[in-house]
Amino acid sequence: MSIHKKIISGRDSSKRIEEKRTIIDTNSGLSRMGWIRVCETDSLSNGDLMGFDHKNKRILIARIEDKIYATDGICTHEYADLSTGFLNEEEKTVTCPLHLSVFKLDDGAPQNPPAEMPLKTYNTKVEGNGIYALIE
Repeated sequence: MSIHKKIISGRDSSKRIEEKRTIIDTNSGLSRMGWIRVCETDSLSNGDLMGFDHKNKRILIARIEDKIYATDGICTHEYADLSTGFLNEEEKTVTCPLHLSVFKLDDGAPQNPPAEMPLKTYNTKVEGNGIYALIE
């Protein structure tokens, strides 16, 4: 919810503050972005893939050389959970376990058919002992 305040002058020279509250429906396409706690830092080691569900969306979390990556967790070619795929730490890619399409973790770009559409990527941060992804 966001609050907008506007000062309104009346005839009697007094001022009042009018508040306009905006409630955002998180089930519509108008939902605002927010940092979602994915896991604790200790539960994701270098070279790990992890699946995470948030509001009917599967998110893939990967850790390579202490950098955290987050992308859509379902292959864009066919429904396959990428957290059960294969991580290539050297190339920073994930391979779909179903038809072996390869996706770059930094930008989601497919590297070979049959996938043609990129994965959506998400910003990540480590704060305290938590790993967070910025999910829309």
